[in-house]
Amino acid sequence: MYSRHLGTALLGLLVAAPFEVLAAEAEPKGPVTVKVGLYVLNIGKFDLSTGGYTVDFYLDLTSVPPEQDMGEMKFEFMNGRASSLDKLIDKPGEKFYRIQANLATNVDMHRFPWDTHDLPIIIEPATRGKKDLIFVADEAQS
Repeated sequence: MYSRHLGTALLGLLVAAPFEVLAAEAEPKGPVTVKVGLYVLNIGKFDLSTGGYTVDFYLDLTSVPPEQDMGEMKFEFMNGRASSLDKLIDKPGEKFYRIQANLATNVDMHRFPWDTHDLPIIIEPATRGKKDLIFVADEAQS
C-alpha cells in the first residue's frame, strides 16, 4: 500500500512540473531599463519673452544590460519638438542620435540681475508606458 501512494505522488509531481515551467515562461518580463546620456553641443536663441531656446546635442540610449533588445525606440519632447533628428547608431541595445530641438521653459525674472535659469531637455517614450520602458539618467555619459 505504501508503494502505491508513493507512485501516485510521483506521478502527480511529474504531471504538475511541466505546467509550472510553462506558467513561468508565459509570465511577462519586467520593463526594459534604458540609460539616457546627453552631450550638449550648443544652446542658442534664448528668448526671455517666450522662454524658447534651441539645443544641439547628442542623445545616447543604452539598454540595461547592454545586450538586451530595447525594441523600436520612439520618443518625444515634452517641452518642445525636434527640428532635426539623425540616427547615427541603431543596434538592438544602443541607439545614438544627433538632435537639434526647439524647446521652451518658464522664465522667472524676479531675481534679476542675479537670476539663473534651467533649460531642460525633457523626453519620454512616445509609444510605450512605464510598464514597458523606463528611462534613467546615465550620469557617466552626460
